[in-house]
Amino acid sequence: MFETRQAATNVSLSFNDWVLTSMLRGKKVMHLFDKPGFNYLPGESVIVPPNELMRIDFPEAEEQNPTQCIALAISEEHIRTTINLLNERHTKIESGDNWQIDEKFFHLANKKEIGVTPRAFQKGSGR
Repeated sequence: MFETRQAATNVSLSFNDWVLTSMLRGKKVMHLFDKPGFNYLPGESVIVPPNELMRIDFPEAEEQNPTQCIALAISEEHIRTTINLLNERHTKIESGDNWQIDEKFFHLANKKEIGVTPRAFQKGSGR
């Protein structure tokens, strides 16, 4: 878990593995893939590939109102093994294609009803 207790800008962070982060409290502005920053709020998650530089602003963090998020690093090997298992046992019915990672969907809105769903933000859209 990461907790920030004072406002800060342009904080750099990267991981050697794929990372799933989920906002718990507060607000961040995330800058990924050399795209304009976007608000990152509780109830949202971000998936970041290995060695991708995240630049993060914490505009509202303060001692009595910290920004909190969790991060889960997942090895490339584990992801590949899981994708191979999905392709062997659970073919995608709607398209017949193989399962694969689509890095253009990286900002997710968590929904109780259906788990995690892609938001309008895409890696190549510039939004």
